[in-house]
Amino acid sequence: AVLMWRLDAAADESSCYPYGKKQTMNRANPFLCIGKGLSADMALGLNEFICDPIDNGNRFGLSTNGFIELYRGDELVWQSEEFGKDLWFSYDDAELVLRSEKGYKWTNGCKSDASGKKVKYTPRGVKITDRSGDLVWALSHDGFASSCFPEGGGPEEEDDDEADNDTVEQLPDNCRGYSLKVGEVLRPNEFLCEPNDPSVR
Repeated sequence: AVLMWRLDAAADESSCYPYGKKQTMNRANPFLCIGKGLSADMALGLNEFICDPIDNGNRFGLSTNGFIELYRGDELVWQSEEFGKDLWFSYDDAELVLRSEKGYKWTNGCKSDASGKKVKYTPRGVKITDRSGDLVWALSHDGFASSCFPEGGGPEEEDDDEADNDTVEQLPDNCRGYSLKVGEVLRPNEFLCEPNDPSVR
């Protein structure tokens, strides 16, 4: 995606194409950001990602071809060797699983005694937490996977669990998310909202 124009929180306008006109994505295969987190017992389908709410060029999810992919600024920094039909986050043991028609194709290999809580995109990468608050697994924004239950908190040391309920689906009714796709229109009394603070719109 190319940023053509922006209006920031202080109501300041940017110039046209503030970051240049370089194309970094294949427009034939646009992706869908479902929010910045995936709750337990939910799955990402083909071409679905969890994204940075400020810049959806930073995202983690499943490609059109079924590979798990991590992007930083629209640059692919990590990809699974296997491909499947969906990426599922287990409620029972907080394991991340790439599933296919024939069963499991890939897992992060980390199971918790507590149930799963969230797979979340953070400024430093992706982290998985369980209901006891433990960090189960992490993938840094540079594509380095942690061991299971890493000490030091993985890619994001500070605890930001209070922000875990900020997916697009949980915004107020008149908020259409934080971005529009080509061809989408805001109707009267509809707004683009900041996921962490829906009053900013």
